[in-house]
Amino acid sequence: MKVGNNRIRLAWASIAHLRANKYLVFLIVCLLLALNLWGNNPAIGTPIILPIHLVGKSVFVEATVNGKTGYYLFDSGAPNLILNSQYFQNDDALLIETGLMGFNGEALTTKSLWVKAFSLGGISFESNYALLIDLSPMERIKHIRIDGIIGYEVIKYMVWKLDFDRKELQLMPSIAQHTSSPPTDSIDLYFSGHIPYIKVNLSGKRLRLGIDTGAERNLLQDKLLDSACFRQRGLLRMAGLTADEQRLRVGFVSNFSAGNLQADSLEVALADLRQFNAELPTRLDGLLGISFLKGHHIAISYQQSKLYFWRQPTENNFVAVEICAVGD
Repeated sequence: MKVGNNRIRLAWASIAHLRANKYLVFLIVCLLLALNLWGNNPAIGTPIILPIHLVGKSVFVEATVNGKTGYYLFDSGAPNLILNSQYFQNDDALLIETGLMGFNGEALTTKSLWVKAFSLGGISFESNYALLIDLSPMERIKHIRIDGIIGYEVIKYMVWKLDFDRKELQLMPSIAQHTSSPPTDSIDLYFSGHIPYIKVNLSGKRLRLGIDTGAERNLLQDKLLDSACFRQRGLLRMAGLTADEQRLRVGFVSNFSAGNLQADSLEVALADLRQFNAELPTRLDGLLGISFLKGHHIAISYQQSKLYFWRQPTENNFVAVEICAVGD
């Protein structure tokens, strides 16, 4: 069962709970936009290494909010810092009511607040803006306390690399300061809103796939490829933020490549991503999640718009399937 796939969009839906006049409302909204949601570019002097905690295929790291340390999902597909409303509801004055759309298309209403202090691996952030979401459905599935989700607005100033062999998250000011060997190659990184993506070849088609550390599985738009290119092996139950479930077909698609990064086949779950894409400036054909990232050594630099990787002697980590031809 899957919760971490949920993609969240910001939609300024209502400010009914803000007890101020319309001019104060206008000034606050302008201030939020001017601060780009996060008020400061944190100074990262040297590489920082954080232990990661794997719960299933979800990656959690420790962070501290308002003096309280807890576990946060590391999610490159989330737009911002998200806090579990079960634990932060009464911490600060609520500013604004916000509309949200989960990955499965469920409509939610939540609130947003200022965070007095946030730190990750010794890096401090100030004057931060966060979203409040009830993450209890995810907690019930994962059987752990989840204090929140760390998204794009937190990590965009850093180069990050997940090392599953060492169970580490490495944060660096630049790829030149990587603590071991330099990467063997790089791929251009693009953005659809806050979601990074790369252009890949899959079964003869050129596709845009997002890099999503919050997704346990690789996802592909259903009916995008010819049925002969998909070898089904079973069904997957996937839950959204409201714990509503979908059943998705899971299987293999042949011939994956992105630059010099290659695999004989890629395991994917077929999903309807139309609602997910409705709020994105560039349509994505799917997402590369933890099941892909665990098989490769990859780092992402938002500032350089690059995905770096380290090729291994035996690169292919997926089961091979029959090759099929698909026209564009």
